[in-house]
Amino acid sequence: MVEARRATAKRILLEELKHGIFLRNGNANYFLSSLGDKISRVKVVGTVVDKYVGEEMESLRIDDGTSQLRCKSFGPEVKLDVELGDLVEVIGKVREYGGEIYILVELVKRIDFNNFLLHKLEALKRIAKLRLVKRKLQEYKPKCADAEELKHALMKELGLSEEAVEAVLAADELFSQRATNEADLKERVLALIRELDKGEGCEYSELLKRSNLAPEVLERVVTELLDRGLCFEPKPGIIKLL
Repeated sequence: MVEARRATAKRILLEELKHGIFLRNGNANYFLSSLGDKISRVKVVGTVVDKYVGEEMESLRIDDGTSQLRCKSFGPEVKLDVELGDLVEVIGKVREYGGEIYILVELVKRIDFNNFLLHKLEALKRIAKLRLVKRKLQEYKPKCADAEELKHALMKELGLSEEAVEAVLAADELFSQRATNEADLKERVLALIRELDKGEGCEYSELLKRSNLAPEVLERVVTELLDRGLCFEPKPGIIKLL
């Protein structure tokens, strides 16, 4: 139903699509950001840093200074008539396939730098409002007896619609659970590195085999452990705890 009414294209920064989850609900598929914003149709800007033209698909990779994202077009209806280095605005629907979030392009056009800055300003204003809602959520949560009371308190305080508040509450629950799961996953990988290390470190290939995790999941976890200084690579392909 949302798609049929042609949802408003929200001005967003690309990094927002790196911190959330794509939810499928019949025809009303949407991306739920970590700040609790339901995003289905977007307006983004950025510099074209890569372009692909195939028989059945064209794609652009754009960079807005916060992140990069692919924008795809299938069929002849929408042609991506821009070049590498162009500053562009893209309007389209957020989609997910094979774990990749991308934009299904409806319109792409070149813009000037002033329009680029205006877009980022409007997107930052929107994000600031979402962060205020999240702060109020954390403030009211310990004061309310249940989710229903919390929902009505936020609606009254901030003048938000019931749908908007429900999205914020859903994001809070989903990402709190995800944080717990991620913490458990890191502890599991650390314990396995400790078990497999016989003195010279643990081979990454053996860690992958024994963990039973998807390669992309293990890579993400190990990268974060390295970034946090909990382990290091004494040589390529070897992981060792500090």
